[in-house]
Amino acid sequence: MAEAPKGKGTAVRILVIDDEAVIKEVLQIAFEEAGWQVMKADTGEEAVRRLRDSEFDVLVVDKNLPGMSGVDFIREVRKHNRVIRVLMITAYGSVESAVETLNLGIDAYLEKPFPNVSDVVRAVKVAMARFDARWFDSAPPEPAARPPPGLLGPRAAQGRSPGRDLTVVVGSPDDQLRSLIASHLDARDRIQLSASAQDVLACVSRDRPDLAVLDASFTTPDIIELIAAIKAATPHTTNVVVADSLPLTTIKRLIDLQVQALIDRSAESGKLRRRLADVLTQLRSTPAPR
Repeated sequence: MAEAPKGKGTAVRILVIDDEAVIKEVLQIAFEEAGWQVMKADTGEEAVRRLRDSEFDVLVVDKNLPGMSGVDFIREVRKHNRVIRVLMITAYGSVESAVETLNLGIDAYLEKPFPNVSDVVRAVKVAMARFDARWFDSAPPEPAARPPPGLLGPRAAQGRSPGRDLTVVVGSPDDQLRSLIASHLDARDRIQLSASAQDVLACVSRDRPDLAVLDASFTTPDIIELIAAIKAATPHTTNVVVADSLPLTTIKRLIDLQVQALIDRSAESGKLRRRLADVLTQLRSTPAPR
């Protein structure tokens, strides 16, 4: 069962999952000094058992666990709970695992050895402060309703899915990619196609969209600066990035910025459609921002 965010005066409960005793010990000391309650597990399987018996607010998960990997553990958790905050730690950072865990909704991707354990404490604080009502219900989404009018940009008509209508901005300097993305969106929604980052920001300021689907090839500003500007203007906007390939440092920044999905630009059209449909379905089930 999903829980509401912690109120003031309520101790944060953290489960640290790592097979290295020294890492668990260092994190336990740092977290307890911050006033948080800590439990530990050596494996993903043990952590699953602990989650059945106890409730936690934050999971700190090593990627390379014996048996069930850290990524597989997070995937299992997300089947049942989309509220709990998750930080991945690893001595073997990789683009593949960063992309996969970004798409599983983690809050931070931290590489070991930590320059300073206070960085992990800070990441937990950020994750706790970032709580988003879109993740409040860990059950499958149920339809809500809000019907803003409007239709901008060409795309193929599709069947009406349940839930509220959305405002979407699609940003890419590539005409073909903009049209491809738009063709996979729902004809009921208000959609604005933007060829420049400046136009995207103008649309965000004017329309306060529910969703921004952005091409990572923007350069002025770049994709990190663009998403940071969007979040500053409209914190409720969900951001999805479409990219060919990105370095690990950029993916980690996208995780920090809570990008909802990172989709491979070279993915076949059906996969792109399914990924966008998943995001749209989730957004439709949430109340409209006030």
